[in-house]
Amino acid sequence: MTHELSPCNNHAGGSAPCSCHDCREQTFIPGESRTITVKRTSTSTHTCEVTSNQSYGIDLSTLVATKFLEANSVGILDLRSFQGPAHVFMEKGGLIRAGERVWWFITGMGVNGALVTFKLMDGDVMTVDDERDGLKRAIPRDKLLEFRHKALLTATLKVSTCHNSCDNELIVYPEQTCTLFKPYLKHTTFYDNTYGGWTVGSAASHPLDLSIVTLADGTTALQNITNGPNGIGPYLSKTFTDLEPGRPYQFSAEVKQAYLSNGQTPCYALNVDGVELARANILDDKAFITITGSFTATSSTHLLELASRVGVGPLGNDTDLKSLTVVGL
Repeated sequence: MTHELSPCNNHAGGSAPCSCHDCREQTFIPGESRTITVKRTSTSTHTCEVTSNQSYGIDLSTLVATKFLEANSVGILDLRSFQGPAHVFMEKGGLIRAGERVWWFITGMGVNGALVTFKLMDGDVMTVDDERDGLKRAIPRDKLLEFRHKALLTATLKVSTCHNSCDNELIVYPEQTCTLFKPYLKHTTFYDNTYGGWTVGSAASHPLDLSIVTLADGTTALQNITNGPNGIGPYLSKTFTDLEPGRPYQFSAEVKQAYLSNGQTPCYALNVDGVELARANILDDKAFITITGSFTATSSTHLLELASRVGVGPLGNDTDLKSLTVVGL
C-alpha cells in the first residue's frame, strides 16, 4: 500500500520541532511491503507544498543496508589487513535521489568506554554523482582508532522524505554492523642508538654495563656486560598507558649470550606489574632466542619489565638484546 505524507505546516521556517502524525521517522520493518512517497517541495515557500510531478515512491521492502567495503565475509573490519581509511557504501538503484538530504553515521564503543559517533553526512544533500555511482564515504583511520578493539560498529542511514523543511520525516534504512579489529604493535630495536623509551633498572645500573653494538652479522643490539655489584632485578622497564582493558597482549624479547663462558648463565624473565609471565635460561651465544609471555590488560596502564634472575658472577651473565615487542592479540 502507499502511505501519503500530507503537507505539514508545523515546520514553517524549518526550525520548530513537530510531533504530528506526518513528521516522524519511517522505520524499516523486515519483510514489510509499504511505499513511502518522497515529496519534492517548492523552493519559493517555507512550507511543505507538494509538487506532484517531482514526487516518487520508495518501497520499504526493497531497502538495503550500508556496506563496509573493507570488511570480510564474516563481518570483520580488520585494520591490520589494509592501510588508510575504511569506506562505507550504499549501492545505487534509485532508492535515494540527487537532492535528498541524508543523515549517515557510525556508532560504536570508544577506547575510553563511552559511545563514539562519527558523522559521515549530517543533513548533507545527495549529489548527482552520488545518485549515479552509489553513495560512498570514507571513515578516516584516525577516527577508526577512536573505537576500541573488537567494537561493534553500526552504520545508520536516514533520508528525508520532504525537502528543505520537514526534517523529522525520515526513512530509516536497515542498519549494518561489523566488528573492528585494531592493530597494536610496539616494537623496540636499537638501530637509532636509543632505548626506545625503556628505562634502565637496577640489574644494569653500572655506567659500563650497557652499550649499543653492531654484531658480526650486522645486527644492532643492546649489550649488557655486567660490571655492577648486583646484576639481578629489573633490566629494562617501561610503563604503557595506551592498553585496552580486557584485551590480551603478547610481550616478547629476543636475546642471546654475548660471550659463551663457563661462568654465570644468564636467565631473563618478563614481568607485568611485578608478576612474572615467563623466564628462560640463555644458553647460546650464536642464535637469538625469543622469550614470550601473554597477559590480559586490566587497565590502560601497566608496567612491563625485562628482568635478570641471576646475580653477577666472576664470569658470564652477559647478553645481547635484539628487540622488545608488545603486540595486541
